[in-house]
Amino acid sequence: MRKFRTFNVMDDCTREALAIEIDISLSTKRIIRTLESVIAWRGKPQVIRTDNGPEFTSKVLSGGARNMKS
Repeated sequence: MRKFRTFNVMDDCTREALAIEIDISLSTKRIIRTLESVIAWRGKPQVIRTDNGPEFTSKVLSGGARNMKS
C-alpha cells in the first residue's frame, strides 16, 4: 500500500476548506501554485499557519510566500 500526502488550505475563522491537494508527493512549487490560486480567488491572508512538514521549511516557500501576489 502506498502512502499519500494531503495539503489542505483552511479558513480558520469559518473552517471552510479553500483548497485540497492530494498526491504521493507534493512539491514546494505545487504548494505555492495552490496558494497563489487561493489568493487570486479569496485575497491575500494576513497570516499563514503551517505545520513543520518539509514543504513548509524550505527557503523556496519562505521566499515565495513573501512575494505572492494579492
